[in-house]
Amino acid sequence: MAASPDRPAVGVDVGDAWSRFKDRLHAFALRRVGSAAEADDVVQDVLVRLLQHRDGIETDRLAAWLFTTARNAVTDRRRKSDRDPAAAESAVVADVAAAASNEAGRELSACVQPLLAMLSADDRTVLEQVELAGQSQAELAGTLNVPASTLKSRVQRARRRLREQFERCCEIELDGRGAPHQLTSRGSPEYPRCDGCRE
Repeated sequence: MAASPDRPAVGVDVGDAWSRFKDRLHAFALRRVGSAAEADDVVQDVLVRLLQHRDGIETDRLAAWLFTTARNAVTDRRRKSDRDPAAAESAVVADVAAAASNEAGRELSACVQPLLAMLSADDRTVLEQVELAGQSQAELAGTLNVPASTLKSRVQRARRRLREQFERCCEIELDGRGAPHQLTSRGSPEYPRCDGCRE
């Protein structure tokens, strides 16, 4: 039955909506979270909510609904990050490691090892296994025969210390997607130069 002129049509075509709004939603999220990976997560959150609520969304209010939902997803992620410092502290390590898929990224990833070498052996072990080798924290906890909660705390502390090393050594420039693009050495003599640093 056709919708009454006094009542907007409800129910949206998810495929059509997604093809029209996905890129705009990603750009919207990226401006607010600063990381391409986090923006991807926000967009996925919006898609899940769209699938859950598609039958109740007024078609003429679709855009407003999508961007309000994206804004709420960003807010939710910020709150979670505030409660979980590990999420923020892993950003430099994870993003630099992930960036190794392109030429600039390979140069940047070369900077991880010299800075890792400045950490304690324990910190290096957990970061190399979790961030660079991709081992889960649960697996590593089993390997090291320590409780999962202990390992999580160790990883969090190691991430914080490595991030501090990066910030003391370099200024980090992000590209338009929010991924690390270039490191500029601060010129401190106590830090090693690497292929990813620019004067």
